[in-house]
Amino acid sequence: MAQRANRGRATGTARREDSKEAKGKGPVGGFWTEERGRKLRSVVHRLATARLGGAKREPDVYVTSTLPVQGQTVAVFVSLAKPRTPFGWVQRSLCTFAHDSLVCVTFDGKPVPSYPVKRSKTKRNYPIYRALIPTTPADPPGERVLEVRVLDGCFRPMKIPCTIQKQAFGTQHIWLGKDKSGLLADRRRKWKKEDSMVRAWQHLETREQMWDGPFIAPSDGVITTQYGQQRYYNGKFAENYFHKGLDYGADKGAAVSSPAAGRVVLVGKEDRGFKLHGNCIGLDHGQGVASMFMHLDEVRVKVGSRVSKGQTLGTIGDTGIATGPHLHWGLFVHGSCVDPYVWMNKSKGHRLLF
Repeated sequence: MAQRANRGRATGTARREDSKEAKGKGPVGGFWTEERGRKLRSVVHRLATARLGGAKREPDVYVTSTLPVQGQTVAVFVSLAKPRTPFGWVQRSLCTFAHDSLVCVTFDGKPVPSYPVKRSKTKRNYPIYRALIPTTPADPPGERVLEVRVLDGCFRPMKIPCTIQKQAFGTQHIWLGKDKSGLLADRRRKWKKEDSMVRAWQHLETREQMWDGPFIAPSDGVITTQYGQQRYYNGKFAENYFHKGLDYGADKGAAVSSPAAGRVVLVGKEDRGFKLHGNCIGLDHGQGVASMFMHLDEVRVKVGSRVSKGQTLGTIGDTGIATGPHLHWGLFVHGSCVDPYVWMNKSKGHRLLF
């Protein structure tokens, strides 16, 4: 009897788990799957874009710079005027269902996410999409092709020639004691887990734009190391390295503030394995933009917290690989570290980033 009762309880548990799995598959139980959803969206796209004669118009595209220097962030704006016919409205509605974004942007053949800009910012009664293209000192200078495609069948693809220009970066000599210079040796093997945890949040893509307006400096300290600088560690040149951010020198315990609104997605502690970055914080600002704050003394926020521009995140310290108290701030766009100066620039040419 006891065995039969146990079997009945086990069967009941299994049935409940099966029921949960069936519910998780979609609104009609096991029929609706992710694969079927993709197929349906593909069919809808083909139906919506089937038209005689093909698309005749080019989309309205504005690029903040077609001659960016290494480290600059380029913004691409694509305006989609209202459809001119009832068929056009139906066509766009179907394509909106079929795609996460109506605008497809590639730079040098690599896809770049695009997101609709809030109507309250554009003051327009038609949608405008924005794509942010990062460049870094690791990108060789030279010609590139920016391609914009609108997936509603009303516009033909548009190709724009661009050229990444070389930027002159300085060099810096860093001298580390034995206890910290050893951390750099065989970094890939020893600190693989730490690096992977940091890289994971740097590639987050959330649709909400949490920042608003130019970024502010996260510290009142003096900038001691510029973005893009190359380094010698204890007299040895660091190959394939550039300084991924700005360093602010200040007294230990000085406040570190959030440069823009965001959400805390990473809190690392030196005593929990973050030997290179030290006590650190990762912020997601939305739409592929993220900030990293390293070498902190105190951390005063928790993972999942929403923070506002200017809010105190922690205090300056010398944890991790640091020669003294300072803050390292790195700004990332789609996982690539860009020059934060552009994001703090209030001039008209850079205002469209915000």
